[in-house]
This record gives sequence, structure tokens and C-alpha cells, in this order.
Amino acid sequence: MRALYTALLTAAFILAGTQAGLAAATLQNGEMTYESGGKKTVFTGDDVAVQTIKGSDLVFLTLDEDPAKRIGKGPTLFVFDASGALAAETSAIPDVDIEQISALSLSPKGGILAVDNGTWVVRSWSFVTYPALAPVGKPVAYLTDEDLQDLVWVNDDAVLVTVINENSGRKCADYDPCSPRSVALHRISTGTTTPVLAGTDVCDYGLTGFDGKSVTAIKTCGKTAKDWASADSKEKGLTRSKESAPLPDKF
Repeated sequence: MRALYTALLTAAFILAGTQAGLAAATLQNGEMTYESGGKKTVFTGDDVAVQTIKGSDLVFLTLDEDPAKRIGKGPTLFVFDASGALAAETSAIPDVDIEQISALSLSPKGGILAVDNGTWVVRSWSFVTYPALAPVGKPVAYLTDEDLQDLVWVNDDAVLVTVINENSGRKCADYDPCSPRSVALHRISTGTTTPVLAGTDVCDYGLTGFDGKSVTAIKTCGKTAKDWASADSKEKGLTRSKESAPLPDKF
């Protein structure tokens, strides 16, 4: 029922905007058509890259500065539903560079979007309401890795991520980033981040999943902290195993 209501509301908004001569955008076959004041501007695959929003049938794209100038805008995020109708749009999210958005993830009940911002292995998730795209809560920095889950939703107010402990005295060779990694629970509304599997100077933990009760992770260890000083990017001298743990009791 909520999905039907949102779809009808979005369609009514677009129709009203078009009839009044306001801007409207649609997406078909990977191309976005933007209409404003009777003028249509088409953005092809050379201008935009359409990506799926995790946990939904929605898709998104971003317009970088140069193509956005064609419609009198700065860098802009567009979200479309499965039919290609515009569902949401914004040119400003606090702490987010629109041009650096690499992924979006929709919460279980569909009320929150997590916005992945950054291009290096250490990035940040920011959070906005959906479909209003109003900022909510506080961002959380996280580490991305091809063997790990970047983000796992627990509910609409909590996510699991892999975080870095910046205060470690661990010394590494070319293993980067060197600081211990922990799997942590981040509460969006309060901005608090609580370790579930805490990394140490001897062991790292990286998020792999959540089954509704237990958090699963990859555990990477040396025999002592000194083993990290000689470990390379392929983790030579380190061992890997699987680990799991329940969520914190107070959660």
C-alpha cells in the first residue's frame, strides 16, 4: 500500500509540474530526458551512468558539473522508480560531494537512503530520508574491500560497517590502511558507533554479513603485532578465519 501511495504521489507531482511548465525528468533505456520551460535536454550514456539502489527496484544517476550546466544546475542526484519516473532529486546533501557518490542503499522499510561518498578504500556513509532526501543522523566512515560487505542494514536506524581504529600503534609494511579494522554497529539517529568485533594490534575483523541475530566477519591475524610490520598487501604471514558475534545486549 505504501509503495502504491508513493508511486501515485510521485506521478501526480510530475504531472502537475509538467502542466505548470516546471522541470520534469524521466529515464528510459539508460537515457535521461529533462524538460523545463518547454525545452527538452537528453543525457545519454556518455553523460550519465545508471546504477541500481541496493535493496530496491530504484535506480539513480548523478550529473557532474559540466553536463549539469546544460540544464542550469550544479552537480545533481536523480532517483528514478522502476517505470523510469522521477522519484527524488537533490543538489545538496551535507558532507557529501554529489560527484563522488558511488552507491546508494535503501533501508529495510524504505524510509532511509544510505549515500556512499568517496573514492578511496576509506569512505563514508551519509543518510537521508526517502523520498524527501532530507539529511538525517550522522555519517559514519567505513572501509571498503572486495571481500567484505560495505554496509548491512539491521533496521531503519542501524547499520553494520567495517571501521578503522585510527589510534593504534600498529606498524605495517605496505599493508594499507595499516590501522586495525573492526566490525561496528552505527546508530543513525544518535551517530554512535559501537564495536561488535573489535580489532586489535594482532587481529582485524571485516564485515561479511548479518543473519538477523549474529554478525559474521573475516578475522585476519598475525601471531603477534610484529607480524603486521612484515605483512604485505597480499597478507603474507597472516592467517584468515571466519568469526561471528551477536549484536550488543543494549541494542
